[in-house]
Amino acid sequence: MIGAIFATLLFACSAIFGQRLSRMLGGIVANFWRLVLAVACLGLLCGVFFRDQFPAHSGVFGWFFFSGMIGFGIGDVALFLAYFRIGARLTILLNLCLAPVFGAVGEYLWMGQKISLPELASIAVIVSGLVLALKPDKNRPAHIEPGMIVSGVVFAMIAGMGQGLGAVVSRYADSVATDAGVPMHGFGGGLNQALVRTLGGLVIALICYAAYQWGARRLQRVIPAGADADEGDVAVSRPARVSDAVKRRRGNKFFPFWLLGAALTGPVVGVSCFQWALQSQKSAIVLAVTATSPLLVMLLARAFEKEKTPPLAMVGAVISVSGVVAICLMRLPAGFWQ
Repeated sequence: MIGAIFATLLFACSAIFGQRLSRMLGGIVANFWRLVLAVACLGLLCGVFFRDQFPAHSGVFGWFFFSGMIGFGIGDVALFLAYFRIGARLTILLNLCLAPVFGAVGEYLWMGQKISLPELASIAVIVSGLVLALKPDKNRPAHIEPGMIVSGVVFAMIAGMGQGLGAVVSRYADSVATDAGVPMHGFGGGLNQALVRTLGGLVIALICYAAYQWGARRLQRVIPAGADADEGDVAVSRPARVSDAVKRRRGNKFFPFWLLGAALTGPVVGVSCFQWALQSQKSAIVLAVTATSPLLVMLLARAFEKEKTPPLAMVGAVISVSGVVAICLMRLPAGFWQ
């Protein structure tokens, strides 16, 4: 339980760090360098203190690596693209509230675990709360254009899918490690699991980063620096404005602090605590606890980003989080509370 509580706090902090970093570098670039730093930190910690718990077994390594490609790779690339567009509050709410829904669907399709009527009712509660939370806000940040909100919501939903399906594969990898007799216990085991998962995510992040750099160079050859795009060419003019907004923030003298914070609170310590908590084999409790992160993000966004949460959005967030907690608790084994 201690690991789940720490993971909840760290995930909320990671959202604030990630939002600020994405506005300095852009989502794809910020996520790539965050994962590079995270792999370096995790590799150093695991190599020095917990080398004996590294999953050298090919099957265990492969499943955790695949889990990272889904969660840290596809999920986190979409997460950072959403941070810039709709901010940390809505991104984390959509991400963590939809993750159990996608997780339940993934377990049904892959493992044949049925979705009960009460769980379907909880999913309906989650969706209804999200609808309230997504009500248009007249006080949105100045850099967020109406067209960016739609794409931001889509990216946040993709991030939730990556988070949910990645967690399903990670839990399966845990069972493979147990069957293979691979020792991955305590915080050290969580660190090694986080290392392998982050390596998988870094592969996807590197591909996206390379594609982004190739596209940026190609665009520069088509449109010279300082040239104005045709007003009718939305595909060219909108990225140009977003790019300018990012460049104006790139010189922030606190950039190393935000980068280090995003790496430590997310992949390094946050996910290590999450993996540590999952080892208790009470994953429903862990997910129910970490699902409260969006409520903490609201408080942090108000304190550090001066972002006010509309009353209706706050009610919707509480409803969605309640639905997530309910669906997680329903998945506890029979007789757990006895």
